[in-house]
Amino acid sequence: MDDHRPSLGRGVYFAVLAATCAGLFFLHVWLNVDPRLIDQRQPAVFLTGWDFLGRHLDRPGGLAAYAAALLAQFHWLGWPGAAALALLALTAAALMRTLLRRLGASWTWPALVPVPLLAILADHYDHPLTTPVGLVAALGWANVFAWTSPRRACGRAALFAALAAALYYAAAGAMLLFAALAAVAELVAGRDRGLAARALLAAVYLAWAAAVPLAASAWLFVITRTEAYTAGLALAVPQDVAALAGAIGLYAWPIVAAIAAAWHGHRAADERRPWLTRIAGVAGAGAVLAAGTILALASLDPLERSLLRVDWCAQEGRWTELLAEPAAQRVVNPHVQQCVTRALFHTGRLLDDLFSLPLTGEETPLPRGLVDFYTFAGYRRTCDEMLELGRVSEAEHAAYEDLELLGEQPRNLKHLVRINALKDRPEAAKVFLEMLRKTLWGRAWAEKCLSDLRDDPSLGGDPDVQRARSLMFTTDLADNPSSSAALLELLRTNPRNRMAAEFLMAHYLLTRRSDLVAANLARLRQCGMTELPRHVQEAVVQFAWHHRDQPIPLFGFALSREVCNGYPRFVERLTPHAKDPAGAWNALKDRYGRTYWFYATFGCTPLGRQGPPPALAKEAPQ
Repeated sequence: MDDHRPSLGRGVYFAVLAATCAGLFFLHVWLNVDPRLIDQRQPAVFLTGWDFLGRHLDRPGGLAAYAAALLAQFHWLGWPGAAALALLALTAAALMRTLLRRLGASWTWPALVPVPLLAILADHYDHPLTTPVGLVAALGWANVFAWTSPRRACGRAALFAALAAALYYAAAGAMLLFAALAAVAELVAGRDRGLAARALLAAVYLAWAAAVPLAASAWLFVITRTEAYTAGLALAVPQDVAALAGAIGLYAWPIVAAIAAAWHGHRAADERRPWLTRIAGVAGAGAVLAAGTILALASLDPLERSLLRVDWCAQEGRWTELLAEPAAQRVVNPHVQQCVTRALFHTGRLLDDLFSLPLTGEETPLPRGLVDFYTFAGYRRTCDEMLELGRVSEAEHAAYEDLELLGEQPRNLKHLVRINALKDRPEAAKVFLEMLRKTLWGRAWAEKCLSDLRDDPSLGGDPDVQRARSLMFTTDLADNPSSSAALLELLRTNPRNRMAAEFLMAHYLLTRRSDLVAANLARLRQCGMTELPRHVQEAVVQFAWHHRDQPIPLFGFALSREVCNGYPRFVERLTPHAKDPAGAWNALKDRYGRTYWFYATFGCTPLGRQGPPPALAKEAPQ
């Protein structure tokens, strides 16, 4: 729709609309999606130097992947990542408008459509930056072809062949979109030539576009045929219905808009109604902005976002924020519970509020996009936790697994530096520091650490290394890393290891061993506690009630009157329902659902469950 404004006026009008659309995109990605969670979901490796660039030169799409990896580094910073995505979306809109003008229509609103489609893909966290980078490259190549094509058919064919081959090497599958747009441009560019000749040349373009990936997979690169055609395309990413529709629209819309622009160009001379054109243009732009906003907000999965934020908060040590996340309070999942356990410890609430969160029950189904994520994220969490506990060998194993799966991530490289310093391997630590120097955000830390390492090969001045060295044990254990034997060994090495002491008590509470809780109170005193946490008191009182002939040394701790008087009332309520789990559940869950007594009776907390288990737990009071 040609609005017939002067050229400058049309440009300003589009600039205002595009800036508005890109601004809404930026705010949505920054505030709702959160680029830091995109980085958490798909951490991208980028290293300076020719070696890293060389890794991307041996496959189609490598240059686009290199550019995407560079831009993805800004996700870690938050709003700069949203700004990078918004800039790509704005560039795509500007290039699309320029192409539509060349094809015969000075439309405004159709050029804005890719922006909300990119927002929908960003909502799903697992779409890589190669998608918008490839889209911009394809639209840019299409503009070059449309605006610089020679008049002679052989010249245009040669230009297309060169551009298509170059774009395929740079952006892989995005070349197919360029080929489709070039074919449309060929069909409408030369109105003085016969339609049959133009159609034949357009078919040659499409045939060449189909042949290039086939030749690449057969003779030039070690890639499968499927990968040769789909590499770099959003369609190659596993996705739900909304993301699939957004991906299809992202590639189909430019082609549809180009065909419509060409059709409009043929009829523009006969249909000139400026007032109707302006109304339709404003209405179309408003519809794109409104519909795009609604669809972008609707396609964002709150559960997926909250789960990623739980993992991110655990990585960054934002423990209070983690516990406030809806996923931390409602989701029954071992990955989430590992993060929640650490958060409760770091906020001083582990042995007071352990049973205030869902611990057992039917596991919450994960969003499809996070099933694979938890495979590699588990190594990252395990490495963090093992280092905190002082179990350096387990941390090292997890760190190398993380390195193998995700590459040279700055946080993991720092872990490997500290681990090798702890194990008296300064030369190995230097290897990882040299890697870290090539990252964008770890260079300063690496250079300082290299200087420290020259002065002190043990890195004794690093507080994290100091703490881990004071906690680590040298005994080799064959037990599972999560077993109580490892925690007991840590406490034998350093009785003041508070994390090990609290995790050991939490282990005894979760396995309903009130006898072992009562037998290990001295460990809580040794690690610096002055008051017994609530759940420990509940376990001690329950054990004392059922073993009145066994004295329990309290090592200077005191039991609160409220807890001592509370357990007899609990038993009084439970007794009439000793053979009726449902009746006992309903009688106890509201008042005692957050206590150890309830957990010991039913083997679960009421959170995350619709009803009681079929029978009372083994340690139920008689």
